Amino acid sequence: MRGGYGWFYQAPAWSANAASAPLFTAAPFAQGFTNTDSSNGQSDLEKPFPTTTLGFVARTPTSQLSDRIAGPEYKIPRLQQWNLSIQTTLPRAFTLDVGYVGSYGDRLLVGLGLNQPLLASPTNPVNCGYTGVAADCITTNTAVNAALRVPFLGETPSALTDSEFTGESWYHGLQATLRKQLSHSLSFQSAYTLSKAMNNNSIYNDLNYLPRNWARATFDRTHRIVTNFDYQFPSSVHGKGAAGKLLNGWSTAGIVIVQSGLPLTLTDPAGGGVYGEASPYACPPK
Repeated sequence: MRGGYGWFYQAPAWSANAASAPLFTAAPFAQGFTNTDSSNGQSDLEKPFPTTTLGFVARTPTSQLSDRIAGPEYKIPRLQQWNLSIQTTLPRAFTLDVGYVGSYGDRLLVGLGLNQPLLASPTNPVNCGYTGVAADCITTNTAVNAALRVPFLGETPSALTDSEFTGESWYHGLQATLRKQLSHSLSFQSAYTLSKAMNNNSIYNDLNYLPRNWARATFDRTHRIVTNFDYQFPSSVHGKGAAGKLLNGWSTAGIVIVQSGLPLTLTDPAGGGVYGEASPYACPPK
């Protein structure tokens, strides 16, 4: 009988992609410029660099900006793993391993849109006065008026994406392995896994309510069988002489993998229009 438990930390892979890691190299957090050749003609020792606004642009009700924001607190994603297995010897040089493997990940990086359009109704209107007239309110939900239902007018529905470490994942798996040690020129191993992986890292439509996005992970495979074998041809089969020496020492080996398909998510390209999004925010699962 064997068992184990581990607690691991892994920093996210930093990149300029807001959906994969909170590293900001685009406006309004940074602005690039080039001062060479003719473009450097206006520079002098008193003012060597050009005037820059760092990307900040005044926001108006119709500006449709795409600003980004930084999360309130950066955390290091962590993963807990545990396992318990039993191994036994069977007749005819067979051994059998049966075990349970589980893991739980939290503080996983997800992208949440703080400017997601609000849902409006006649009894719950939003953004009253957006035209300058107090009586003008948004009371319907369409893809056309998504930009008018946002909490911060002047920013697009997909703007103000906040990188947060609030994602979670679970994995449970039953693993069984049958081995045959080398006997009568044959050895093989067959492993079967029955598992389920769940997370909330792929966010569809409503970006601000993670429980609705709890589902099978994109890499989940319920069943998986991997079998490998090796058979060494007996030298006595080939006889003696030149033919026997030429054919001696040959063997055949192979690997067979049979597994369930990946999860299939059916989506309507226009289904996210009410929230101003037509595709999910997705992060690499852990």
